[in-house]
Amino acid sequence: MNRIARISPAYRAALRNGKRLDKIEKDIEKLKKNLDKLDPSQNRKNEFIFWMQNSREGETLLDTKKRVFMEMPAWGGDISLLQKGNGEILRRFKRICEDNGLRFWLIGGTLLGAVRHKGFIPWDDDVDVAMTRNHIDQLRSILDDHEELKLDYYYRTEGIVNTQKLIKVTFRDENCPFFIDVMSYDYAGDPEKSEEEIWKEISDCRKAMRKKSRALKDVMDRSYADEALESGRDKEMMETVFAEGLQSLPEVKENKYIYRSLDTVCGKWQRLFACDDMFPLEEREFGGEMYPVPKNCEQYLKMNFGDYYSLPMDIGVIHEVYVGDKLQYASDILARHGIE
Repeated sequence: MNRIARISPAYRAALRNGKRLDKIEKDIEKLKKNLDKLDPSQNRKNEFIFWMQNSREGETLLDTKKRVFMEMPAWGGDISLLQKGNGEILRRFKRICEDNGLRFWLIGGTLLGAVRHKGFIPWDDDVDVAMTRNHIDQLRSILDDHEELKLDYYYRTEGIVNTQKLIKVTFRDENCPFFIDVMSYDYAGDPEKSEEEIWKEISDCRKAMRKKSRALKDVMDRSYADEALESGRDKEMMETVFAEGLQSLPEVKENKYIYRSLDTVCGKWQRLFACDDMFPLEEREFGGEMYPVPKNCEQYLKMNFGDYYSLPMDIGVIHEVYVGDKLQYASDILARHGIE
């Protein structure tokens, strides 16, 4: 389905909730008509027409895209509720990191939101940050005794990605639907090897680890779909696979590159990222505060999203598996933590 056709229905419905249809929405409505009959090349033409219809005199195409994305209204409803709670956890997480000399940076849709919207993408409901493994270990120790926040591990054994570990920082409240994802990053580098050679070695280790993880399905007590572990036996088996995978990695002789760790979520787009392009971190605004981001944001976002000023292919709440019925407790939890 055409990207405009897919973005329109949900976004339109959200905007109608007590708000008038603005010019951008009306233009999307026009473009949506009969799009199912169009071929991909025609769809691209339609998106181009959409941008032209919303351009202003003297603007370049990129200027128009930047302005339109920045002017997009908030989604409202449950997503705004999640954004409020997740955004507050991010603010408190930032203070903890600053107070303890821990380094983190925005990634994924959160980084895109900072660059393109100076806050949440209107239809995005989560927060993604990155830290190196040693700083995550320090964070875990700090949050063990923290009054408000805690660090939890969630495991995934279903789907094509196989066994992975997700790190989430959340409020200590029971049935809390709010959290931020913390992605683990490791260093790589060898002056005697090319970037391609190093990445192939890491990719081979990842494939071998996933092959071992697939074999666990036949012996584990149960499968997990981004859930906390119920079985100590299952945890021991999974952590053993992770440890063996990490031990098999090539020796790091210099911190020239940084990459998404073997034992965390890793999309197909992930590659080595030069430390010179990552550090020193810069800052971008997100929700009224400044946050650390990769030094070369443009390159990082292109690796992840391609043309990140194009209309998205699809939108919607993507973490419903974590919140579910917990949303009914959201308002009480926000009030308990003084979040208006």
